[in-house]
Amino acid sequence: MASETASDGAPKPASTLERELAAIWSEVLDVSDVGSDTAFVELGGDSIAATLCLNRIQKVLGRHITLEAMLDEDMTLRRLAEIVRGTDGAETANP
Repeated sequence: MASETASDGAPKPASTLERELAAIWSEVLDVSDVGSDTAFVELGGDSIAATLCLNRIQKVLGRHITLEAMLDEDMTLRRLAEIVRGTDGAETANP
């Protein structure tokens, strides 16, 4: 049976969207295990990595997220998924 938590103890991505975003973070940050409650900056995310992730999110999911939002110290995978879904529209910007 697969573990329900990531290596840092955070819950694993639960939704399809969280798993898609986790794949983007994993590839850009070169990490293998992204938990839903793990912050982007805790995984080593910086402005260059954030820009790469945001470009992929725009291309794959058609959503524009601000760089400031991505670099917020509280930006977790779960929070990003809420923003992409549009449940936290304050962090999006018109392209």
